[in-house]
Amino acid sequence: MEQREKIIKDLHEVIDKSIEEFMKNIPAVQKSILEEVLLLSKELDIKRGNITNSINNWKLLSQINAKIERIILTPKYAEQLKDLKKTFSKIQLLQQQYFTIIASDFTLPKVFKIFKKDAIDSTIKQLTETGISKKVSEGIENLLRTQIRSGGKYFDLVDHFKNYLEGTKDTGGVMESHARTIVTDSLNTFSRYMHQTISSDFGFRWYIFTGSLKETSREACKVMVEDKYFHESQFKDIIKGNINGRKVAIDKKTKMPLGFKDNTTAENYEQLCNGWNCGHALYAVSDSVVPPAVRAKVKLTS
Repeated sequence: MEQREKIIKDLHEVIDKSIEEFMKNIPAVQKSILEEVLLLSKELDIKRGNITNSINNWKLLSQINAKIERIILTPKYAEQLKDLKKTFSKIQLLQQQYFTIIASDFTLPKVFKIFKKDAIDSTIKQLTETGISKKVSEGIENLLRTQIRSGGKYFDLVDHFKNYLEGTKDTGGVMESHARTIVTDSLNTFSRYMHQTISSDFGFRWYIFTGSLKETSREACKVMVEDKYFHESQFKDIIKGNINGRKVAIDKKTKMPLGFKDNTTAENYEQLCNGWNCGHALYAVSDSVVPPAVRAKVKLTS
């Protein structure tokens, strides 16, 4: 394996490992939240199995946010966030190594120190009080608020809480799902943005599409991993669902391939890649790395 390929492999491994390490404790936290919410629900005023519109019930609703914050924002969680921050530096170092290989006169622009800090701050914000804690709390509050106003059945509320916090086998609960999306997208977007900015400065136009495939991988990802090589002129067609002449399934609302973020453009495609929770990436390569047949084909069609 040549050095360039090893760095790409290391980047994917660093990101994937960091995601799984961060997520390791989330199901247990989610379970603790459910237990706390079910405990609180036993204090509700109920009449003939229905939740009443009482002062006590509204007071209980107002306590939810503080209770959930205490469960999520523990010293152990703070350590998880601290470890996550270190991953941004690891990504930056590997990206530096990659461009040192393919561009001999490369030096890291000073602006990336500021960009890294901003990326870390944004990620931590999303994973603490104003982000994930608030989202989980608001969902629970809305469920309880609706049942208080409508006089809903107590056992229906319990089921709603369980569905919200436990989720399904495929999706996981709300905290698990939301945390994974935040961590996956934050790390990958940071890595891809850094790569796009540097590759653009050096005038690279060809890329290889890399990353592993899973059962849940989108059709666009599967096609692009198979085709591997892409020229930047193809991005405008990719976001329309046309990948080297192959049509992939389109979201009726966004008019883009399934899973793509609705703000994806040809200009930011390298950053956002194939959408939510996408762990794939485009890595710049010199023209000489691309098979002549691929170069000729793109030259004819672009």
